[in-house]
Amino acid sequence: FYELIRTGRRSEVIEGFAKVRELPLSRAELAMFTDAVEQARSELSVEAYQIGLEHARAGRAGEAATALEQALKFSSDGAHAPSAKLELARMLRRLSRQKEAIPILSQLSESSPNPEVTDDATLLLAECLIDIQAYNDAKATLRTFIRRFPKSPLINDARMALADLNLKK
Repeated sequence: FYELIRTGRRSEVIEGFAKVRELPLSRAELAMFTDAVEQARSELSVEAYQIGLEHARAGRAGEAATALEQALKFSSDGAHAPSAKLELARMLRRLSRQKEAIPILSQLSESSPNPEVTDDATLLLAECLIDIQAYNDAKATLRTFIRRFPKSPLINDARMALADLNLKK
C-alpha cells in the first residue's frame, strides 16, 4: 500500500484503503494512510474539476457534467467544490436538466462558503426556475437577489429578468 502511495497511483490508493484499514495498524500508520487517501481524493477531485472546465469551455456539456460530478464525488468539501457545483449546475441547465440543477443552486445560494459563487448561483437559480415555468418562485428569487446583492455586477441582469417576469403576468 505504501508503494502505491509513493508511486502516485491515487485511484488504487483510494480503492485499497478499505482493505488496509482492516489490518492491525498503529495509530501513526493509520493516520499516515488516512492522510494519503485524503490527499489522493483531493488531487483527483481537482484534476476532474479542471477536466470538467475544459469540457465546458469546449462546449461539451455532457462530458463536463460527468467530470464535475466525478470531482464532487472525490471531494465535496474542497476549496474548489462551490465553483464545481456552480459549473455543474450550468452544465445541467445546458442539458435541459434544470430540475437537477435547482437543488444544487438552492444550497449554493443560501450558504455557499465562497461568497463569489453565491450571487451567480442565485441568479442561475432564478433562470432555472424561469425555464421550468416556476414564475412565482423565480420572482421571489430575483427579488432576493436584488436585495442581497445590490453591488453585484449581475444586478442589471436580475432587474431585467424581474421586469420581464412582471410583464408576463
